Amino acid sequence: MYTSRKLFLLLLLCYAALFSCSKSDAPDPLPPAPIDTTVHVKSVKIDQSDFLLLPNKTMQLTVSIVPSNASNKNVKWQSGDNNLATVDEYGLVTALQEGMVTITATSSSNAQMKASVKLIILKTYQVIAVGDSYLPGGGESAVYWENGQINRLNGKSAYGIIKSGDDLYISGTILNKSNYNIPVFWKNAELTIIGNMEGDEPAFPISIAVKSGKVLLTQNEFSSNECPRYCSGRSKGSYFISENGNLTEVLLYNDSSASRANAILVDGEDVLVAGTYAKDIWVNSAVFWRNDSSTVQELSPADGFYEAFAIGRNGADIYYAGYGGCPYTNCNAKAYIWKNNSSNTISLTDGSFHANATCLAFSSGIIYAAGYERNAQGNNVAKFWKIDGNKISSYTLGDGQHGSIISAIEVVGKDIFLLGTETVTLWDTRAKCWRALEDGSNMLVTDVSDYYVPFGYHGNGMLVR
Repeated sequence: MYTSRKLFLLLLLCYAALFSCSKSDAPDPLPPAPIDTTVHVKSVKIDQSDFLLLPNKTMQLTVSIVPSNASNKNVKWQSGDNNLATVDEYGLVTALQEGMVTITATSSSNAQMKASVKLIILKTYQVIAVGDSYLPGGGESAVYWENGQINRLNGKSAYGIIKSGDDLYISGTILNKSNYNIPVFWKNAELTIIGNMEGDEPAFPISIAVKSGKVLLTQNEFSSNECPRYCSGRSKGSYFISENGNLTEVLLYNDSSASRANAILVDGEDVLVAGTYAKDIWVNSAVFWRNDSSTVQELSPADGFYEAFAIGRNGADIYYAGYGGCPYTNCNAKAYIWKNNSSNTISLTDGSFHANATCLAFSSGIIYAAGYERNAQGNNVAKFWKIDGNKISSYTLGDGQHGSIISAIEVVGKDIFLLGTETVTLWDTRAKCWRALEDGSNMLVTDVSDYYVPFGYHGNGMLVR
């Protein structure tokens, strides 16, 4: 009995000792792992797409970070070639010289997250544009710009431009004694008056051509009252030939017709004029004249209001551009191209909205036309079309919030120059110029108005060399 009790006490003491040793020798428990509150960047996107710049021009790039509440939304900007373009820490890109370069934005917190866009720095050309500008002290003047350098002409407006040899010819208007616009042209800024300084009707030239010392100039005169046949007035188209100080006018209308002469082309020994013609009825046909009114040829049917605004030669073919197909008021005309005659007609638009093709250009067998198409808000929107065989592609230039049109297009290789006018308000119009370049299947466009036509309020004609 005593022995059992002694053994029990001994075991109890050992147990207590064992428990006490285990308790004191065990390591302290690990603290809980800290919670990661960092919101990591999952993607980086540059808000702008591939773009164009002229040398010495800039573009501000911005980025979008996903998620938007990332803890560190900073990025590092980098240019693929600092000899072509640089980019600062804020994403401001400066173009330096012609070429192509990639601009990259990389997340500062995760180098795996990055985005890139391509910049093409455009080739520089001699670009001469004509139009109108405000005078510094008020009023308006005809002007021409040489790569943005403004040169004022002694006149009201400038419309067409052509170079022959070393000489530069520009068509336009001055105000006569009755304060009406009359046609003139400038040869190297020297004025030649074509219209009637004593006349009491306005007349406007649109197009100019030069051949073998002859200067040819279209004219559209508006006669306001010719009762009983034209009591509401009519337009009378013609063209002038100026040679060695002598002036000849070729009428493109008669007593029972109205017409407008919009574009002129010297074709060998012949003179082709594109425009519109009406035989005392409430419809107009798009037409061209060969030399005089006796050879007028219709490009369109006489079932609406059609008009040709541009003419150009591409190889053996003559092309005309314009609009028509509207047989009554408040309907939509289509933009058209006619090849040689009325049997080869290309519709550029489907008639959903009113449209017009005002100018033409050609490059490597491809036809380009430009003008405008009205949108659902009722604004004319500047557009151009590329016709490659049976494929027609269209490209919108205007923002759709303001009215805009294209008056001139020039194409050199793959470089496309477009000149026109934007109407901001009824009293605020601005000369506009765009450059476009096709990069693969992607057409890139940039507004270069401040470079080519600063302080202008109409852009009408253009020459690119």
